[in-house]
Amino acid sequence: MAIVLRRVRTFDSIQRYPDYRWLWLGSMTEHAGEWMETVALGWLMLQLTDSAFLLGLVGVCRMAPRLFFPLLGGLVADRVNRRNLLMASLLAFSVLAFALAALVATGVVQAWHVLVVVTLGGVSMSFNHPARNTILPNLVPRQDLTNAVSLDIASVNGSRILGPPLAGLLIPVLGTPAVFVARGLGCILAAFWLFHIKTDMTPIAGDRKVSLFKDFREGISYLRLSPSLLQLTLLWGMLYTVVHPYTNLLPIFARDILHAGPQGLGFLVGAAGAGALVGTLGLASMAGFRSKGKLLFATGIAVGIFMIFFSYSPWFLVSLGLVVIMGVTNSSYMAVNNTLIQLHATDEMRGRVMSVREVTMAINLFGSLVMGALADVSGAPLAVAVFGGVMALTSGWFLVRMSDVRRME
Repeated sequence: MAIVLRRVRTFDSIQRYPDYRWLWLGSMTEHAGEWMETVALGWLMLQLTDSAFLLGLVGVCRMAPRLFFPLLGGLVADRVNRRNLLMASLLAFSVLAFALAALVATGVVQAWHVLVVVTLGGVSMSFNHPARNTILPNLVPRQDLTNAVSLDIASVNGSRILGPPLAGLLIPVLGTPAVFVARGLGCILAAFWLFHIKTDMTPIAGDRKVSLFKDFREGISYLRLSPSLLQLTLLWGMLYTVVHPYTNLLPIFARDILHAGPQGLGFLVGAAGAGALVGTLGLASMAGFRSKGKLLFATGIAVGIFMIFFSYSPWFLVSLGLVVIMGVTNSSYMAVNNTLIQLHATDEMRGRVMSVREVTMAINLFGSLVMGALADVSGAPLAVAVFGGVMALTSGWFLVRMSDVRRME
C-alpha cells in the first residue's frame, strides 16, 4: 500500500491537472526528438569533416544565440500567450529539421548548412525556454509547483535515456535524414499536445502598450530590487558553467582512463540521464518539502565532491555509479532552483527573470573553453577535479553568505 501511495504522489501533477499533462506529453515528445537530433548532428558533422574542432563548433553555435536572444524571448513571453509562443518555437524546430533532412537526403549538405541550422535552432530555443518555464505556475497551484517542476525536468531526463539509443539504431539502417524527420514530426506532435491546453496563459500585463526596451529595463530593475531572485539566476549559471562542461570530456575518460571504448561512453552518458531521472522523481515525491534553499546548496556541494571522486576513479563500474550520483544531485539542484524562481517571481515578470537565467546558461561556453584548455595542459582528471572543487567550495561559501536564499521554502 505504501508503494502505491508513493507512486500516486510522485506523479500527482500529471494525474490531477489535465492541462499540465498535455504540457508534460509535449515535453517528452519534443525532448526525445531533441536528444535524437543531437546524436545525428554530431554523427553527420563527423562524417562531413572528420574535424574535432568543427564537431565542438556545433555546440558553440547551439549556445551562442542564447547569450542575447533569451532576453528578447523573455520580453515576448511576458506580452503574449505563452502556449502560442511555445507552439511557434516547436514549429520552427520542425521546419529546420525537415530542411536539414532534405539537404542530407539530396546529397548537397555541407558543414556550413549544419552550423546555420544549429544556430537558428539556438535562436528558436531562446524563445522556447522562457515560454516553457513561465507556463508551469499557470497550470498547477503553488503547493504543487515543486512536483510539477520536478516532473517537467524528469521528462527531459527520461527522454534522454530513450532518444540517443533510438537514434543510434536508426542511423545505420535509415541514415541521419530519418532522425531529422523524426525530430520534425516530434515537434509537430508536441505542438498538437499543447493545442489541447485550455488555461489562458496570457500574462496579466500582457496587453500593455509599452516599448520592449521599457519592458526590458523594468525586468532588470525588478531583478536588481529582488536580490534573492538575482542570486538564484546566478546560481543556475554557476551550475552550467562549472559542472556541465565535464560531459565534454567524457570521451577522454571512456577511451584513455577507463578503457571502456565507445560502448562505455554510451553507458556513461546514459547513466547521467538515469541519475537525473531518479533525482527529479525523488524530489517530485517529497510533497510539501520545506528548506528548499538549504537543499539547493547541499546538492551543489555534493555534485562538486562527486566530480572530484569521479575524476580520479580508474574503475569503470565505480565511475558509472559516480556519474549516476552526479546526475541525481545535479538534477535536484536544477529542480529546486527552478522551483524557487517560479515561486518567488511575479507572473508578469516571470518571463524576463527566466530570460536572464537563460543567458547565464550560455556562459557554459566559457566554462567549456577553460576546462578544455586546462585538460589539454594538465589532463582531464585534474580539470574535472578543479572544477568540482570550485563548485563544492563556492556552494559552501554561498550557503553561508546568501542567507535569504538559504531560508527559502
